[in-house]
Amino acid sequence: MGGAAYGPGAKYKIDTRRPMDVHAEFHGSGLWTGNASFTGMTVTLQQDGSKVVLDFSGCGSYLTDLAVSMAQGMAMRLSYRKRPSMGKAANGEGDTTCDKSSAGEATIADVKIASACNREIAIKGMGTATFMSGRGTVISGDDVSLEHYSALGVTTTCSNHWDPSGFALFEVFGKTLSFDVDLSKVGCACNLALYLINGPPKDETGQPAVGTCSWSPYYCDSNGVCGEHCPEVDIMEANSHAFAATPHKCDAPSLSGHYGSCDRKGCSQHTASLGARAYGPADHYRINTLRPFEVHTSFHEAIRPTGRVFAGMTTVLRQGHRELTLDHRHCSSYIEALTAPLLQGMILRISYWGQKASTMAWLDSPVCGKEDRCEGAAAGQAVIGNITISDLDKTSIQVETDSEQGGTVGAWFGQPWMVALFVLFLGVQCFILSCLFCYAASLFQWLAGVLNDEARTVETEVDPPMQSSEPPHPPTQTLRPGQMVQSGA
Repeated sequence: MGGAAYGPGAKYKIDTRRPMDVHAEFHGSGLWTGNASFTGMTVTLQQDGSKVVLDFSGCGSYLTDLAVSMAQGMAMRLSYRKRPSMGKAANGEGDTTCDKSSAGEATIADVKIASACNREIAIKGMGTATFMSGRGTVISGDDVSLEHYSALGVTTTCSNHWDPSGFALFEVFGKTLSFDVDLSKVGCACNLALYLINGPPKDETGQPAVGTCSWSPYYCDSNGVCGEHCPEVDIMEANSHAFAATPHKCDAPSLSGHYGSCDRKGCSQHTASLGARAYGPADHYRINTLRPFEVHTSFHEAIRPTGRVFAGMTTVLRQGHRELTLDHRHCSSYIEALTAPLLQGMILRISYWGQKASTMAWLDSPVCGKEDRCEGAAAGQAVIGNITISDLDKTSIQVETDSEQGGTVGAWFGQPWMVALFVLFLGVQCFILSCLFCYAASLFQWLAGVLNDEARTVETEVDPPMQSSEPPHPPTQTLRPGQMVQSGA
């Protein structure tokens, strides 16, 4: 390091007569004693533009032995003690002591702990350290800012080397995945996508498949981008004019776990189906994309005789008291094929792409025009933050499973007022049906009476009393004995 590195005077890189900054970085991974690693340590002294670095990378296994203690957490102590100056004795200057003449006041300030990796992102509910690996992003706390053509994957280590076993697995089955998003600068023909994939992909031999994209190794999706297919759940594909959520299933994999083909179309739900004023860049829309909003995606499960199955997916867009719901309950038989990938845990990917209107017409046409392009001001910065995995969101609608298939009925109506409204609706229906029944019975009786009177009238007209053509006989007189018959004059 050289004799001019550290000392009291202007000739040293670090002049100890003036304050300096000290940065200690501890490199490793894991939060539990069973999976912790301590791979390196560096101490950097900084003063103005000068820097001195103490690198402990050569300590190897010595640091490894400290991994468990580091994972458990260690106490910090400060001390200022009197000790002989061994340096001066070695130089023949004699021993000196730390007394009042040399033991002046020392100051330590602004002690803080921060991530040693500028790609670390806080994801609530993961239980392990997480990092954003890829290109075109800036991480700040739990926010990730993305530039156009960003492509990211969530990993468990801060490394520039892509490791197929280093991806963080998101276990969202029976849970809710939520995040905040700002799409105000993401215009037509652009697509900010946050999605889950069943990666890393496997080749025909069952080994991790690197794929054809050097900038994103071990990538796969339902479209076979980078040459590899796998099941995919698009939680968000959106810009400021349109939002879609789409699960994609695949054909059954080979015995080695290799997927040959998948359904590119998927079972999609889109904000366009919710009305012209549901979603867009203005305040008259229910979700005003000029301001940030929340996305809550719930992955519902059902219990069958064969075990747990993926039974439904609900996406709720929330902005203050305003909400939109994309309900995939009609996809229940389709998405059941995604049960195994969700149980295994899936990799979270984020990408920001798009160029011509024709390539994005499936998402934002006809709201966006044919001449729109994802470039310049229309392809501004996007922000995703507060990514959280939590227990199932009780405000969402849970899918009702088919009891004939052995499922348990789990239909909820999130809010109490919805239950009351449903009961009132049934009551009104019953009242109206009762009134209609009574009216129909009265009408039937009236018709029966009219028809009966008509029948009697017809019978009288058709069968009149018999009339004789002969004159009527005079009435017969009965004579008593001795009485004479009287004749008329």
